[in-house]
Amino acid sequence: MVEIQNKTLAGLMVVAIVISLVGTFGSISKLNQINTFPGITGMGVTHGNVTITVSQNLDVSFVDGTVDFGTGYVNQSGAATSCTMIVNYTGSVDTRYDANDAGGCGGDWSTFEEGTEDALRIENIGNTNAKINVTSNATAATLLGGTAPVLKWVTENYEATSCKSGMAPATYQDITTVETTLCDNLSYLLHENSISLGFLITIDENTTMIEAGEAKVNITLEGIAVA
Repeated sequence: MVEIQNKTLAGLMVVAIVISLVGTFGSISKLNQINTFPGITGMGVTHGNVTITVSQNLDVSFVDGTVDFGTGYVNQSGAATSCTMIVNYTGSVDTRYDANDAGGCGGDWSTFEEGTEDALRIENIGNTNAKINVTSNATAATLLGGTAPVLKWVTENYEATSCKSGMAPATYQDITTVETTLCDNLSYLLHENSISLGFLITIDENTTMIEAGEAKVNITLEGIAVA
């Protein structure tokens, strides 16, 4: 009985050893299978994107859009035969004055220099530089009539360095009905984005404004984006 038991135990021990070896081999085999999946780690990495697009905005307009010379007449009591008035922007100071030393301006025109009218001001409040064009619907002859009427305009920087190139006219030039470029490249940057448009007008004693009543010039402004 003792031998049978010893043999049985020995057999059981052999079986136990075989089972243990098979189990160990199976565990090692499973570990090897895990290693066949490269790139598996304990941390995942992803990326996010934030996108913003700024669109072009062209926005030019008249800030001071009206010049009113008032109501008056050519004073012929002296030697004068006409009245000349000027409104412009020079040296950071708006100027308005009667330019006729002979006293030809009567009515409101005689006190024009005491008025509050400023030159027209054009401002670029967009986010791109702009070419500035203007067109008038009248000339001196069609607006004022008479023997020697004058209607001129001039362009100046309202804020220093606003017009980067091509500012015109730099001196008073006759207003026509043909499209005129005031500035080839008007900046949009703050404190350097505005120009002025001044005027010189001469009304002579033979003006046809008396029959026509109020004389008005309409000026159309156009802005074109500059790359």
